[in-house]
Amino acid sequence: MRLPLSCAPHYRDRDNPNNIGWNDAMGDFSLTAIDTLSSLALMADSSDLDAERFWETVGEVVRIYWYNEPKECDAVTENCGEKTSSWGRFHNRSRESRGFDIDAKVQVFETTIRTLGGLLSAHLFATQSLASLPASVQPKYEYRDELLDLAYDLGLRLLPALTESPTGLPYPRINLRVKETPSEEITETCTAGAGSLVLEFTTLSRLTGDPLSRLTGDPRFQEAAKRAFEAVWDRRSDLGLFGGGVDAESGLWNGPVGGVGAGMDSFFEYAFKAFVLLAGDELGEDSWFWKVWEQSSAAVRTHMRMEIPTMWWSNVHLGTGAPVQGASSWTDSLSAFWPGLLAASGEVEEATRGNLFYSALWSRFSGLPERWNLRTGSVEGGLGWYPGRPEFAESTYMLYRATKDPWYLYVGEMIMRDLKRRCWGKCGWAGLQDVKTGERQDRMESFWLGETWTYLFLLFDEDHPLHKGDDPWVFTTEGHPIILPKSRQRIRSSGTYPAPPLSCPNSAPTSIPFFSTTASRPDIFHASHFTRLHLLPKAPPTELSPLQPSDLDIYAENSYFWSPSNSTYYPWTLPPYLVSPDSICSPLPALESFDLIFPQPKAQLSSVSSSGDIFGAATAGMVRRVQGGISISGSMRGVRMGMTNEHGVLRITNIGGTSLGKSEIVFLEDKVIDKSGATMDPNFQIVLDHEYVDLIIQYADDLRAAKREEELKQVPIIPETKTALGELLSRLGFTSLETQLNDLLSLYNDGGGDGEATPTSAISPRVHAFAGIIPTGIGAVDILTTTPVFADIHILKSLACTPIQSNSIPKTAQVLIVPRGACAFSQKLQHVPSFIRLVIFLDKSTSTPQDLVRPLLDKENEYGIMAVMVAGSGKEWEREVGSLTLRRRWSVWVKDIRVGNVVVL
Repeated sequence: MRLPLSCAPHYRDRDNPNNIGWNDAMGDFSLTAIDTLSSLALMADSSDLDAERFWETVGEVVRIYWYNEPKECDAVTENCGEKTSSWGRFHNRSRESRGFDIDAKVQVFETTIRTLGGLLSAHLFATQSLASLPASVQPKYEYRDELLDLAYDLGLRLLPALTESPTGLPYPRINLRVKETPSEEITETCTAGAGSLVLEFTTLSRLTGDPLSRLTGDPRFQEAAKRAFEAVWDRRSDLGLFGGGVDAESGLWNGPVGGVGAGMDSFFEYAFKAFVLLAGDELGEDSWFWKVWEQSSAAVRTHMRMEIPTMWWSNVHLGTGAPVQGASSWTDSLSAFWPGLLAASGEVEEATRGNLFYSALWSRFSGLPERWNLRTGSVEGGLGWYPGRPEFAESTYMLYRATKDPWYLYVGEMIMRDLKRRCWGKCGWAGLQDVKTGERQDRMESFWLGETWTYLFLLFDEDHPLHKGDDPWVFTTEGHPIILPKSRQRIRSSGTYPAPPLSCPNSAPTSIPFFSTTASRPDIFHASHFTRLHLLPKAPPTELSPLQPSDLDIYAENSYFWSPSNSTYYPWTLPPYLVSPDSICSPLPALESFDLIFPQPKAQLSSVSSSGDIFGAATAGMVRRVQGGISISGSMRGVRMGMTNEHGVLRITNIGGTSLGKSEIVFLEDKVIDKSGATMDPNFQIVLDHEYVDLIIQYADDLRAAKREEELKQVPIIPETKTALGELLSRLGFTSLETQLNDLLSLYNDGGGDGEATPTSAISPRVHAFAGIIPTGIGAVDILTTTPVFADIHILKSLACTPIQSNSIPKTAQVLIVPRGACAFSQKLQHVPSFIRLVIFLDKSTSTPQDLVRPLLDKENEYGIMAVMVAGSGKEWEREVGSLTLRRRWSVWVKDIRVGNVVVL
């Protein structure tokens, strides 16, 4: 391959093997040719010439890298049986050598997605497992699965990077000849690199095995890739988030920042696509991957999704979900894939809103800068290059396939015109060094042809065979279509996890008010405002033609584009008749934000009771970060709270400049404020909840584990033996938690509900909270703000509609769980023995506390037994409960608006 501008040969930096920016994907083999094979196959459906090129390129790849034969050989003057290809001679290889026996260190991730994926996809096209190649064009040789042979050879050379790792996380680089990672090599890999091998390695396992028979498949590749994927999944934080990089040997995150962009992107992608690829797998693994996708995408939606003024996804602290200084102020071009993945998974509305942001950003720069600062509206840190990344084109293609909205065809036209105008060089497609000035790079990445132009080609090829039928094929993260041949697909048996839904939740639009549902959205201009399109000049220079952008000089050094109408409208390829001259923007959404500042300490104030001051004593409040949020102790004096009104509920976003994540809680310790109601402040009110209480539970096995951990603390620890978990907690900033506040994260972010424990970062006993509703009526007993701790819980199997036999309940029982139904609550309570202190009515027909109806106790409660009702299947009571207590709920109101993320103890 040649460089796009200078046309000089493009090859590996052999003089400096450590030049990883150049060498990671280039292993001294024909990278672009292999990475582009599937693109040629896709385009062959509409072009016999491309079909011929596909078979010619396959023939050359096979000749050089598998058979190691010379292109031409004079049998009269040369020994053709021993002469190798020119590539083989360069690497001093014998004629018998096969495959990628090259003394080159390559990155495992890039080589897998570009080279291994390219070989597998091309093989699937060549064997008609994927439809596209016309039957009228046949190779001039017999294809004997040599591409699969090459893929198998390459897979065996990459495999030790996974199998030799102590954690299952792959080493980032490996030497293809010696099949090992150099001892001096760094061991840090990115999350995407570790978790994005599943599609290629699984396909390789299903297609290969014994080289002579290939009947059973070679499970080593799939098992190793699944182990690596699980190793990443098991290291998610309590919030379900991931860091950008992880060490293959220690298993520790290299930093606390999580996101959906660079370093993390394709882990999410492979969770969903592995579910599709493995559809009908007899081991139920497709549903396991669906579960991973559901939980990880839900975590992104909860902690990273921003909706004001338009939709985008922020980088956050993986342990707290809070904004991270610096990292939360920018987004990168790789995150543009996320709307396309959402569209593929059925979340079309969210995908549409997110893609508007990237469409507007592309319209502003005629390309996506590597990073863009959301606050300043400019390129972040000088990272303004665009190397031809495909993510935005991919999302545009996916959304068009999901909606058939012509809007996306105009967006695709904009991308193509901008790329041709700014990036086409004499010998290929050049990346942009600066999207603002148009300065070009003399470098062409293989994904220009392997992905970017593939998605754009398919965007406009409505009748392509891949767009017909419902076979479970997917694009790899490098844009290679793959599928498990039907002979390898299996029928579902009773897997470990339930089958996912068979249809997406988004219905088709009932009417299209304009030419496009997207163009008719009321929030179409919110993304324009967010990306500052409205601030661009409205008139082009006189020497530029606004109506014929394709006529601009494609070799101009400064080829910045001026919109033919008004930059607020995008994409600029919209025909003028579709841009209404009297259009108006809908009101921009805005969040009401303010600071609540509490009075400074008073010098002579001694106590709340003596002063009648709601805000506490003379000293300033003590603010500290704990697991799950921030606690305030001592008093409220001197505390500054930043608040935002989100859909009618206030959320505390920061305390004294310390940001909180979306799910984090502000804990107000006891006696910080006056809860008696004797003193009131119109800007800060504490109200007792008379409907709901929290059932605080610690399970017996958690208590025993915490006790063992405490005993181990008494043993001196050699610093070098510090566990990986301990090191991780230290690096994430979690402190040792000595009060009940330290376990309250689990009260509001409990990972329960699906039967699988969520990884925890606390060694103290896990605390679980279940909301219960308080009965009403003359038989309802007031629940005190402080209740005793119960340790003996008994589950009643009968409905308690008849007297309970005395020998069916232990005399030591303090709490009785009674199923709802068949008779009135008062009747059940009358049959409960007098020694029971608390009755929990279990409503199995209701899954959420919000759907509970308050029980009516319309008869006298003879023994004064407390009662609550909870929702759920009852699984939470199947584990042995070590302790249970009730905690009253208090709500905080500011200016008559409830604060949603405060817990008053």
